Amino acid sequence: APVFAQVSVSIAVIVGYGIMIDAGTSTLRAILMFSVYLSAKLFGRTYDMATALTIAACVLVTDNPAVLEYAGFVFSFGAILAICLFYPAMKELMGQREISARSKIGGKIYDAFLLSFSVSLFLLPVQLYFYYELQTYAVLVNLAALPVFSVLLYLAFAGGIAAMLSLRVGGVLLLPCRWLFCFYQRLLTLARKLPHGRYLCGRPQKWQIILFYLVVLGVIVWSRTSFGHLRRSRNAQARGHRIAGRLIPVLLLQTAVCLLCVHIRWHTEITFLDVGQGDCCVIEQKSGSTFLIDAGSSDDTRCAERRLLPFLKANGICEVDYAFLSHPDEDHMNALIACMETAGESGVRIKNLVLSAYAGQDVKYEKIIAAAMAADCQVVSFVPGDELRIEDVAEPFCIRCLFPYGTERFADMNDQSLLLKVEVGEFRLLFTGDMAEAEERALLGAARESPVLWEDIQKVDVLKVAHHGSRYSTCAELLDVIAPQAAVISSGQSSRYGHPHAETLQRLEEAKSRLFLTKEMGAVTVTLYESRKSGMRAEIAGFLYRE
Repeated sequence: APVFAQVSVSIAVIVGYGIMIDAGTSTLRAILMFSVYLSAKLFGRTYDMATALTIAACVLVTDNPAVLEYAGFVFSFGAILAICLFYPAMKELMGQREISARSKIGGKIYDAFLLSFSVSLFLLPVQLYFYYELQTYAVLVNLAALPVFSVLLYLAFAGGIAAMLSLRVGGVLLLPCRWLFCFYQRLLTLARKLPHGRYLCGRPQKWQIILFYLVVLGVIVWSRTSFGHLRRSRNAQARGHRIAGRLIPVLLLQTAVCLLCVHIRWHTEITFLDVGQGDCCVIEQKSGSTFLIDAGSSDDTRCAERRLLPFLKANGICEVDYAFLSHPDEDHMNALIACMETAGESGVRIKNLVLSAYAGQDVKYEKIIAAAMAADCQVVSFVPGDELRIEDVAEPFCIRCLFPYGTERFADMNDQSLLLKVEVGEFRLLFTGDMAEAEERALLGAARESPVLWEDIQKVDVLKVAHHGSRYSTCAELLDVIAPQAAVISSGQSSRYGHPHAETLQRLEEAKSRLFLTKEMGAVTVTLYESRKSGMRAEIAGFLYRE
C-alpha cells in the first residue's frame, strides 16, 4: 500500500482509539506525538522528539489553556522533556559510555536505571508540588517494572483484539496483564513500608522550584559544552578535569534536592480550614510544633482525605503534636478519627489527643478514644488551669484550658465544649467549640468569682465563633466581656441549619468585630509576624489586622 494510505489509516486508527477511550492528557500527548512521527515518515523528514513534544503542547494548550495546571499534563510532558534533555546530560555525568564499553548487559541495566532516575529527579519538584511526598524507592520499583511494559503492551493489544471475537479468549490473554499489575501494586505497597520508604517534604515554594531547575539547566549546559572536549583529551590532567567536571554538577544537584525538600516555617500560622459544616483549625507554631483544634464535617464524610490531610502534607506536617477535641459531635471529630485510622497509609501521625473533663463521663467519647488507642496516640484530659506552654524568647506560645470543670450539668452535649485560649506573644485567640447559652452563662458566672478566669476571657484578638454562628450562641453579654477584634465563623455553603444566623452576625457587628466566614472566603489564615521594633504584627486572610 502507498505510504500515504498507511500513514492515514494509522493516524485514523490511533485517533479513533483516543476518542473511544475518552483519552486523558497523557494519552492525547502520545497520540499527537505519534501522528507527528508518522507525518515525518510521510514527508521524508527526520523525526525530532522535542519538536513533536512542542507541537503536542501547543495543540493541547490552544484547545484548553487550563490544562497547564493539570498534574497529568505536567507529568506527561515533563517526563518526555527529561528524556530529551536531562537524560543525555546524566549519561555524560555518570559515565554510562564507559560502563557500556565494559559490559553490554551491565550497561543496559545501568542505562535503564539511569533513565528511571533521570526522569524521577527531573520531575521531583512536580511530584512534591502535587503530592507533597517523596517515594524513596520509586526508582528501583520503576526499574523492576520497565522490562514488563513491552510485554504488557502486546498482551493488552492481543487481548483487546481477541475480545472482539470471544470474551473468554480475550480474558485469558488479558489475565497475565492483571497479574503483572497486581504484582506491581504489591511491590509499591511493600516499598512504602520499608524503612524510610517515603519522606514527607510538603509543597515547595516557588523560589525552591526555580532554583532547582536553574541547577538542572546548568547541568545540561555543562554536560554539552565541557565533556566533549574533556573526553577527547587523553592526558592525566584531562582525566582529573573529567572527575571534577562530574563531581561539581552532582554536588550542585544534591544541594538543589536538599533545598527543595526542606520546608521552612517563617512565621506562626493559624488556619481555619474550609470543611463545610464543621470545624477544623491547624496551628503551625514557628518553632516547629503543630496543633489541631477539632477536625470534622457533616457535609463531607471524606473530610480527612480531601481537606485535612492534603493541607497537612502540603505544609510538610507528618506529626501533629496535640489534637484538641472540643466535644464529640461528628462535625468536630470524624476527620480526626479518620486521620488516626489512616496514619499508616497517609504518613501523618497524631501523637496526643486532648479531651475535656467530660471525657470520662460520657459514652460518646468512646469512639474517638478507641481510635486513639489503636493509633498509639496518648489520650489526656484538659481541665481549667491546665496549659500547654512552649517557652520561646522571641515568641512565647501557650494553649490554656478555661472551661468547663466537668462538674456542671448540661442537657446539651454542645454545652460541654472545651474552651481554649491560645496566646502567641501578645496575640490572643479564643476557641469556643459549640458552646451555647447554658455554658456561656456558666462561664460568666465562674469568671465573676475568679479574677484569673475573668482576666483570661477579656479582650481577645480573634474569636472562633461558637456553633458555626448559631443564634443560640455568642450572646451579647459574653461579647461585651470578650470584645473580639475579629471573628471567624466556620459553616457550610448550604447548611440545613441556616448557619450563620442573622442574629449572631448582627451581635458581632454591634460588638465591632470584623467578620471572616469560611463559606465565603475559604480557608482563613492568621499569620503572625514578630518584630523587635514594632512588636507583634498580624494578617488575617491577607488583610492587615494589627501593626
